[in-house]
Amino acid sequence: MLERLFHANLFVVPLDDEGRWYRYHHLFADLLRNLQEVLHKDETAGLHRRASHWYARAGKGEGGAFVGEAIHHALAAGDYALAIDLLESHAMDMIMQGYAKTLNGWVQAIPEEWRSSSPRTHLAFAWMHLLRGAYAQASPYLERSQAAVVGPKAKPHLDEEERSLRAEWLVMQSLLLNRQGQRTEGLALATQALEIAPEQDNRVRSLAYLGQAAAHQALGSYEPVVDAYQMAIQLGRAAENLVTELMSTSGLAQLAFEHGQLHLAYEIAAPVAARLEGSGTLPPISTVVYGMLGEICYQWARIEEGRRHSQRALQLSTLGGYSSGMVNCRVLLSRLALLEGDLEVAAREIQKAADMLQVATPDYVRQEAVAQQVRVYLARNRPAAAEMALRGQGFSFQDRFSFPELSSGRSISHPVGLLYNSSLRLLLSQARAGRALADLRAGIELAGRLIARALQDQYLLVALEALLLRAQMYAASGRSKAHLASSRSDYVKALELAEPEGILGAFVEQGAPVAEALSVMLRLNQIGTVEQAYVERILEAFSRLQLPGAQPAPHLPAGGEPVPLIEPLTGRELEVLRSMAEGLMYKEIAGRLFISLNTVRSHVKAIYGKLNVNNRTQAIEMARQRRIL
Repeated sequence: MLERLFHANLFVVPLDDEGRWYRYHHLFADLLRNLQEVLHKDETAGLHRRASHWYARAGKGEGGAFVGEAIHHALAAGDYALAIDLLESHAMDMIMQGYAKTLNGWVQAIPEEWRSSSPRTHLAFAWMHLLRGAYAQASPYLERSQAAVVGPKAKPHLDEEERSLRAEWLVMQSLLLNRQGQRTEGLALATQALEIAPEQDNRVRSLAYLGQAAAHQALGSYEPVVDAYQMAIQLGRAAENLVTELMSTSGLAQLAFEHGQLHLAYEIAAPVAARLEGSGTLPPISTVVYGMLGEICYQWARIEEGRRHSQRALQLSTLGGYSSGMVNCRVLLSRLALLEGDLEVAAREIQKAADMLQVATPDYVRQEAVAQQVRVYLARNRPAAAEMALRGQGFSFQDRFSFPELSSGRSISHPVGLLYNSSLRLLLSQARAGRALADLRAGIELAGRLIARALQDQYLLVALEALLLRAQMYAASGRSKAHLASSRSDYVKALELAEPEGILGAFVEQGAPVAEALSVMLRLNQIGTVEQAYVERILEAFSRLQLPGAQPAPHLPAGGEPVPLIEPLTGRELEVLRSMAEGLMYKEIAGRLFISLNTVRSHVKAIYGKLNVNNRTQAIEMARQRRIL
């Protein structure tokens, strides 16, 4: 009959090539709906209910493809019990597939009294918020389910389904406690969840191991973290729980990365990304894997590959509504742009990240964002702005340098280490600008404590950055043999730490002073046991990436007056150049001078050509040498 209707052009449209699926022509469907509303309005709710059941049954054979339609019709029918039943069964899968915002809209369409109808409903809604990083919004749902799951009303003897429910609640409470800094308590709850979860419930057991891993990582226990993540991956895969598998894979890769094991991190993350690409579906939760690959490529100075992974991660984070993930992606895109010397893009991306920060943003996300803000501000010659960003994190540079005390006995996490190192960057910048050296001595002392703690806890990348900063601070402190020897020693130690993993980014991001120091050490054969080829690779990366300050500006011949430019700068080009020297972005220059962005770019191109330079830093330096500025 359907084939006859189609061939007779009677209002039906095929949806596939096999003749299995058809729909009405949309105008005819609208007509039928309008007639239904006019002639049989009282029956409409019943029809929606039937449609909801039909879609729910059809979806079982199509990978849950029609769950959205089923929920839509249940809500249209006012059948909230049916809608909640569907949400309980499919909420996790829908979040994984990128429907977090849609799911949240459905939740809001359900009256409050129906949302409070069952503990499993609360857990489904709590997961929706937890996976998006909205911990505060998850708490009320966990509190409402507490009495039924673990409170006085809970049954003393539980069947398997009830044990799974209680274990899942304990895991979620464990994740919240970890977020609040109560790591020991969080670990205890995750362990308790593992003890009561049914042996055959791989999904809940994988979640319990994920909770254990998060708590162990916060406590700085390396081996237990690895074991817990590996169990979570294994059980998550067995349960086809892609959320747990991807979060655990990323967590394990992140752990290896922060401990300086870049090749191991890549071997963990890359095959998962390849499997996802081959499957033809990219659930938003896979953003964590692509973000990790972007970080690795940054340190290997594979800029285009890193940007591709970062943009994919940003796309998936946006689709899933993961605000913390979006901030992390913007921070990484800013770092990649800065490594290339593109201050305009670097500043734009970190500003977008800063605009997304909220009160509830996790500390580790905020710390990495602030650290990158400081880098960009210093690259744009805006130390006051860098100082203000750090002041909000407890650092002070007013009368003397002061910083949040490093708690004894507690490990320094990777984001915290980045934050402290960014304060050392600012101190170094101020010392080079002529500030008193007393604060620099305090910075050297802080760097020593950071290096010792980071090496003790095996956070290699934090130690590597601190070594490079301390080497530069020693050199800036004076030209005595002791200072120069200490500086060389730190450079050699940094090279020895970085060589096995082929790290480049940590060196290149430091700029010209490090390039010059390594060039001299290579020429004088002062690189210790490090292979000459590795140092040459670092110097090649400096030259290739053209980081601001990474290449010394061309110098004029010594003595005499500067030779006039063959083609002098115009008045407007001088205005643009002065604005660039103040650290303004192209957009800001355009606003100040009331010209278009493209006009600013044209003037900058002309300035570079007339001064015979390649970037902003070189242009400003050459202009000062020629006494144009």
